[in-house]
Amino acid sequence: KVIDNAPGLNPFSSSSFSLTSNLLIEKQGFTSSGGSKPNYDFQLMNTAGSSDTLIDLLGLPAESDWIIKSCYTDEYFMKDPLTFEMSRRMNYYAPRTRTIEVMLNGVYAGVYILEEKVKRGANRVNIAKLKPTDTTGAELTGGYIFEINPNGDPAAWWSNYPGYQGPILTSPYEFKLVYPHQSTIPPVQLNYLHAFVDSFEDALHGPNYQDPVNGWRKYGSENDFINFLIVSEYSTNYDTYGRSTYLYKEKVTDGNKIHIGPPWDSDRGYESDTGWVHIITHGY
Repeated sequence: KVIDNAPGLNPFSSSSFSLTSNLLIEKQGFTSSGGSKPNYDFQLMNTAGSSDTLIDLLGLPAESDWIIKSCYTDEYFMKDPLTFEMSRRMNYYAPRTRTIEVMLNGVYAGVYILEEKVKRGANRVNIAKLKPTDTTGAELTGGYIFEINPNGDPAAWWSNYPGYQGPILTSPYEFKLVYPHQSTIPPVQLNYLHAFVDSFEDALHGPNYQDPVNGWRKYGSENDFINFLIVSEYSTNYDTYGRSTYLYKEKVTDGNKIHIGPPWDSDRGYESDTGWVHIITHGY
């Protein structure tokens, strides 16, 4: 039940709701799922509770999947909203947010940030829909959403190269599937994406990586990698580059490039003012 009657005070005792809906809810995050104030993700369901439903929530574009962030490392509740707003003003999609208070099972849970969950859709990551039957030709090429995130779940595959996360953290990057879901993706689609990312990394690590035709730009969106670097460095985001990092691969008819983003997990950022983030945050 959503109480959003007017600007100002919206008491929990109100019996006037702007939305009443069934939902599925679970704890969200790796380190942030524990403690007395965990994050949650939830999915809005139809009246029967049998399928998800798209709903305009607190003035945000209609969708079914959402995150509520506890901001337990952001006592000002502004690091994610600030970072994401800056990104959108750069014409670089980031989740939209609202500040809310939460009652869970009749118990006051505190102030949270409502955020759009990263997923494929016209109002989220706007890439082509990929069906399980898309296993050949142009249809196989996209779209895909994946992430670099050592969050305890099984990896879809590992990079062939070590990532720099400090002198003693040199294990290869760990890739996970977001869309299609890792448990349901046909092997031919996973193999295609894996091979494409391998080709990107081979070009990036190769001697001619800056070649405009056969270097990394053949596979990666230059504009988005620049935007991601600016956002990550400005926010000195601890959870970036080697963790909590989203990427997506567009269909060949839409450009056939890997894009990095949208930005995510800035609640441990804004802690340093000099140097490069991967050295500041991972140097130990």
